[in-house]
Amino acid sequence: VMPSVEKTDYYFGGWYDNASLEGEALEAMPETAAGDQTYYAKWGTTPTPSPTPIVKIYSWTASEADIGKVAGDELMTGLTLVSNNQSTSADYVKTEENGKITDGEVSGSALIFKPIEDGTISVTFYQLGAGKQGVIYDVESGEYLASYTPTVKETVALSAEVEAGKTYYIAGLGTKTAYCAAQFTPANGSETPVESPRPSTEPTPTVEPVSTASPTASPTAKPTATPTVAPTATPTVTPTTVPTIAPTASPTIASTASPQETVAPSTPAPTKTPSELKVEYDKETNKAIITSSEEKTGTVIFASYEEGRLVSVSLLTDVDINIGTTEIEPTENFAVTDTVRVYLWNSIRGLTPLK
Repeated sequence: VMPSVEKTDYYFGGWYDNASLEGEALEAMPETAAGDQTYYAKWGTTPTPSPTPIVKIYSWTASEADIGKVAGDELMTGLTLVSNNQSTSADYVKTEENGKITDGEVSGSALIFKPIEDGTISVTFYQLGAGKQGVIYDVESGEYLASYTPTVKETVALSAEVEAGKTYYIAGLGTKTAYCAAQFTPANGSETPVESPRPSTEPTPTVEPVSTASPTASPTAKPTATPTVAPTATPTVTPTTVPTIAPTASPTIASTASPQETVAPSTPAPTKTPSELKVEYDKETNKAIITSSEEKTGTVIFASYEEGRLVSVSLLTDVDINIGTTEIEPTENFAVTDTVRVYLWNSIRGLTPLK
């Protein structure tokens, strides 16, 4: 009986008496076989199921790891400090100089953001002082994409649409601004699937037969070594295609040992289904409608804009989010405009974004 063999990431398709792998696989050596015999192994790749999408969101939340960071250090992809962080708190970063933009140059307590793709940047200023101005500034155009001046000290969230390759300043003008969180969501959607393998064309069969003298071959056989010759092209398949088969050279079939047991290919571990969380804003009722598959507690931030400038913010802390649908209203002084965004965070101090 012909033996079965195994090879990592491939399945074994049988032994053949020709390099083209034509005809039927051999179940046993021919009874007439004698002397040196060379047989060829057929290998194929195991189809992989479609990947589960992963959330592609860049985010940063202040932590002890930020203590001691200096000018130029990166907080998250594309977001860097302008000056040394003087804060010893794990809740925010700040410097001992006021934020300032002069003649297109930024200094003091500020951040620089250079996105790697188009999208939306959101930044949270921790306890921005009354009468102080938080801004997101486009260096190329010299315009404020978002701006807000609170009348009382409060935590403020600003967001703006940005373009890949451009430079933006984030600053609290005239104040030692503290930053506690940031998030960047690409414009092409927050769900980016893991790259799937692309199908390859079937390679031209090439073999390197190995022969060993065996003057008294018998019908029983086993390989003298595990096949090690790789396919001539990278074998890749999608779940709906027939596996690509690439021949590899097999070792010579010897004549005296007993057959090996067949080893089944491993099965990929099942992927855990992520929890669902959806946030919508109903302008007619002026409510945020949150749909969740799990119970959560978070901070809900309503932000309204006119021509890209922030007009009003309403911040609600310790909001209970139930399984199913939860409706949330902003505070009474919230001004509704043509553009209203709703942000959901896990807390006011840590501000890790939930949605």
